[in-house]
Amino acid sequence: MLPQKLLLQVLFAWTSVAWSPTNSYAPAYVTCPDVSLVRDASKLSDSETEWVAKRTEITKKNLGLFLEYSTSLDSSEYQSLLEDDTIKIGLSFSGGGYRAMLSGGGQLSGLDNRTTGAFEHGLGGLLESSTYIAGLSGGNWLVGTLALNNWTSVEEISTSDTIWNLNEPLYALGGENYIKDYEYWDEWIKDIKAKQKAGFEVSLIDVWARALSTVFSESAEIGAADTWSTIASSDVFTNAQMPFPISISDAFISLVELTSTDTTIIETNPFELGSWDPTLDAFTLVQYLGSNLTDGEPYDSQSCVEGFDNGGFIMASSSDVFNIPADDLGEELSGILANAIDGITTTSVDKAIYPNPFYQSAYGTQDDFANDKYLYLVDGSEGGENVPVAPVTLTKRSTDLVLAFDNSADTSDNWPNGASIVSTYERQFSAIGAPYSFPYVPPTSTFLAKNFTHRPVFFGCDATNLTELSSIPPLVVYIANSDYSFASNTKTLQLQYTDEQKLGMIQNGFEVVTRNNLTEDSNWATCVGCAAIRRAQERAGIEQSDVCQQCFTDYCWDGEV
Repeated sequence: MLPQKLLLQVLFAWTSVAWSPTNSYAPAYVTCPDVSLVRDASKLSDSETEWVAKRTEITKKNLGLFLEYSTSLDSSEYQSLLEDDTIKIGLSFSGGGYRAMLSGGGQLSGLDNRTTGAFEHGLGGLLESSTYIAGLSGGNWLVGTLALNNWTSVEEISTSDTIWNLNEPLYALGGENYIKDYEYWDEWIKDIKAKQKAGFEVSLIDVWARALSTVFSESAEIGAADTWSTIASSDVFTNAQMPFPISISDAFISLVELTSTDTTIIETNPFELGSWDPTLDAFTLVQYLGSNLTDGEPYDSQSCVEGFDNGGFIMASSSDVFNIPADDLGEELSGILANAIDGITTTSVDKAIYPNPFYQSAYGTQDDFANDKYLYLVDGSEGGENVPVAPVTLTKRSTDLVLAFDNSADTSDNWPNGASIVSTYERQFSAIGAPYSFPYVPPTSTFLAKNFTHRPVFFGCDATNLTELSSIPPLVVYIANSDYSFASNTKTLQLQYTDEQKLGMIQNGFEVVTRNNLTEDSNWATCVGCAAIRRAQERAGIEQSDVCQQCFTDYCWDGEV
């Protein structure tokens, strides 16, 4: 009988062509594919377009079921829309460390029909009706965990002994067992040195990647060989039984300030890495990340790389906060820094280092992307947009409804105040924000004064009021972290939770998205259904029913500041 580890590797090899060729964290050189490795961002990739068409057939059916069984809408209000139109829903989960991961996990579980009680007391079925799901930093830990573990459910994870076991801090996963703790660190450093020996630059973010994989994978060994492009070849993805996952990071360019109007947003999806921002305006195949390309071409047919796109490394790139002052990192991240710094040699300790696939390419307006041999990525929130709504409001993706889950710590007591989506709204009026469209939102003072941080609010309810924007944006439902049954305003850098705390955070997130199990508004699911079909109604010239008009009166921002 095969050993368990080898058996898992063999089974996985049958379902994936993207497993690391070295069966470890170290990438390897492979024969180059007979396709272009870099393209301009003038349109969605053919792979994404084909996948979305397949997913649409599924989301149409699921949205129809959600509207039929979870709302009080008459079928005459939506049946023709589902037959004649394509309604796309996007979900975005903010950063904020484990707070964002756990709160977001509870919020996502309230949309998931696999969750006990989500159908009866929540928005169960809306996850199954969604086309896109984007995560950033802690929110991407949520999205990445699900996507890299065969689209498991949050409910399944909550009973797991391995995934999301947060009882010990990341820098001391052995707890009081110092030998076990040493074994973790020894294995991580060996993995990173193997990557370095294979000829690749490494940094502290590689240590971060290995630590995160230990918590987000069924085992640290599988996490070492698992790649982000594995998602694209998994059955659950190829059959379009899950939303399209998108990881968000920010590009770090020296002498360019990290602000919403200057920072290039980097997207990593199952097929590609790149940016829609005009500063880069290009994408590369994620499976061949790490390849040394010049003007999009490899040196020869044997100089391409696979295995660089480690799943943990992609998640670490999205949550790389190590370039902020060390005094602000806190005890736990400083512990990782202190342990790791002596174990590796690197030219840039605090950024995720990628061989630049856009080197010497004529894409975009930012010369650094063409002139630097390395692409440096940092936490996706550093440009000011902690809720990753940009990829799901991209004009080319034509979404109709976006649910924006804000688990940020904007205030002194670690609650959100809407600052992130205010930045997103303002960004669209700068040159870098041209590919996106976002509805009008008020300043953060209005979020607080009108209690938008304690109850959902709809933005962009009437398309006729949005014609001065570059394009009609999706209707955005903003849902902020708030306390129902648990004080969920934990610190971003708290990286240790008891099981009781973990489950309390998840349960509270469920109550946030369901309006406390529909007890605060028994019509809440109907109102979300009204929001989902609004853009399609407007395209068809159909008036809202009295029920939906009342929902919009209750939840739409009235424009007052």
